[in-house]
Amino acid sequence: MSPNVLCWAGVLLAAGAAIGMRLYLLSIGDGPADPRVSALGAVVGLAGLALAGRRHQDGS
Repeated sequence: MSPNVLCWAGVLLAAGAAIGMRLYLLSIGDGPADPRVSALGAVVGLAGLALAGRRHQDGS
């Protein structure tokens, strides 16, 4: 597989995981803050991975 295919596969996987985490965050409602903050941290981490993959693809 070419590096571009692998990079885009990673970006799509990270986007899918971010959407899943967002749905989880919405489903837990107004419960304790700890699970919401943990889910938010996971979404931010996944977004960082996606941006790093995009930057790698650009060659920067």
